[in-house]
Amino acid sequence: MKVWDTLLESQHPIEPGASVTRPLFEFAFSPQPDRIKVVAAVWTDGETWGAPASVNLVLNNRVRLAAQYEDAAGILQQGLNQNWTRDQYQQAFRDKPDTGAVYTVRTALSSTLQSGFTPQEFTHAMQFLLTNFQRYSKQLRQVKPI
Repeated sequence: MKVWDTLLESQHPIEPGASVTRPLFEFAFSPQPDRIKVVAAVWTDGETWGAPASVNLVLNNRVRLAAQYEDAAGILQQGLNQNWTRDQYQQAFRDKPDTGAVYTVRTALSSTLQSGFTPQEFTHAMQFLLTNFQRYSKQLRQVKPI
């Protein structure tokens, strides 16, 4: 079974009644299936469709990811409040598990060092990450539980 969630792939949600066509990269080196059966859906308004276990797989994954982004956002907010240096941010994220949010911050920290960001540009980059993480977390949590 493949879980495909447009929110997790930074794509626009699919509106109820709409359709989508996607390339099936995961089948690039194997025969493509004759058909794909959708077993659960979460619409933009938060309504769900499908067997509770299948819907919960999608919803629980969203809750887990939202918590990861909220955790990273909390650290970023603390750093902004206390005017941390790049080294302090690196220390704060050093022992964190490799989640998407943590990887994004680590990549940004490395990129800002290599690009020679000024302190103001660095602060702006951390604020940008914070804003995006908060928005992403809110979007992931905007579903009605079944």
